[in-house]
Amino acid sequence: MMLSICSSVSIAQAQYVTGNTLLSKLQSDPMDKAFAYNYLMGVADSESYSLYINSMVSYSAKSKKADGSLKLPYAFFCIPDGVTSKQLGDIVEKYLINNPQNRHQNAMGLSHIALTQVWPCAGNPY
Repeated sequence: MMLSICSSVSIAQAQYVTGNTLLSKLQSDPMDKAFAYNYLMGVADSESYSLYINSMVSYSAKSKKADGSLKLPYAFFCIPDGVTSKQLGDIVEKYLINNPQNRHQNAMGLSHIALTQVWPCAGNPY
């Protein structure tokens, strides 16, 4: 009995959206495009949240430089006001089309690269 239970359990693998998947959805029907646009808004929101968290941490004593000044928080990309989810999609789609060698990788990371190339933040060390 124990053997049959153990043999039916499979190890879960991490699932994520790849650049191939995201590009396919960006070039597909309206429902798939909606998924892609919402995904990219999530990428943008996560970057904004990271900047917020970094700014909170920068006020702690641990984040002071040797000269006593505060380390400034940074984000990789800074999206201007008024940018639409379609614009995010257009930028990421162009990057994915022009970089097919990377499309098997995680879509969030590829989206970060695409958006950083277009809208890098001031003070971005990359």
